[in-house]
Amino acid sequence: MAEDRIKFPTTAEGWSELAEHYAGRARSALAENIRREVEQLDPMDCALSYWADGLTARLNETLADICRNQGHDTFRGLYQLQGGSWVRVRAKMVNTRFGMRWLALAEDGRTPLKWLPVTYPGGPVPKVYRTLHLEVRDERAPAWARLDSVGWGLSGRVWVRTWRLDGGFPDGASTFIPDQDPGGRGSSQSDGD
Repeated sequence: MAEDRIKFPTTAEGWSELAEHYAGRARSALAENIRREVEQLDPMDCALSYWADGLTARLNETLADICRNQGHDTFRGLYQLQGGSWVRVRAKMVNTRFGMRWLALAEDGRTPLKWLPVTYPGGPVPKVYRTLHLEVRDERAPAWARLDSVGWGLSGRVWVRTWRLDGGFPDGASTFIPDQDPGGRGSSQSDGD
């Protein structure tokens, strides 16, 4: 795949050029759909082409947006109150058979420490978040987009997915403390909520 071999730009001008490249590809895919309609081709004969061109256009629009943000996108990050200040902890979102979960990792960035529920904006905050003094915040991280899928052939699903390129958490993220109080003294007591 050509995207796997892209050398990411190091300047704002380079990112702008790459954004325009992907925006042009998106416009081409949409133009192909319009051409089919103008030529009044049978929609049933072109159904897969319409679908593929639309998906390609969405992929290229997403890549152009990432390039306009100099290779970054917004993701959710898990923060913990440690020693009186909020710090980003080594945790990443993982799709499990039970749905999306946070996986808090040890200092090596690979050894699992604790599984935590995922919260959604406007949704309830789990008690474990209050007990462990956790908070989810938006953060910018290096990103790229590609097509993702599940299933086979026409019975499957395909969508555009934006991936974090930093492994799920930034360099310098702190180790998750599974048993602590907000002052960082290591107590498992809650702060009274």
